Amino acid sequence: MNTASKKIGILGIGHLAGFILEGAAKADANISFVLSPRSFTRATKLATRYNAIVAPDNQSVVDQCDMVLVCLPVAQGPDILSELTFRSGQSVLSAMAGVSRDAVSKIVAPAAAF
Repeated sequence: MNTASKKIGILGIGHLAGFILEGAAKADANISFVLSPRSFTRATKLATRYNAIVAPDNQSVVDQCDMVLVCLPVAQGPDILSELTFRSGQSVLSAMAGVSRDAVSKIVAPAAAF
């Protein structure tokens, strides 16, 4: 049995990110989270509550994690993602309503978008 913790990055730390962190904590999942620092006060509160790490910047989130969950606002999300460098073998799961999987795939290539 693999007891290693899976590390998941979260870009955007609004309500959806909070719900995900809470759910993972309640499920006692063997997952650690790296949070984006955009709203540092909120990120710090969530990190303290759910034993997560706040990265110094969004690129650091991407660099540290094989899986990245995108919870960014649709109005800024594609622009924020386009400033980041993803790598082959990464999985990017987008929760941005209104942004197609194809659009996200083009932005995060060579990572795989879901």
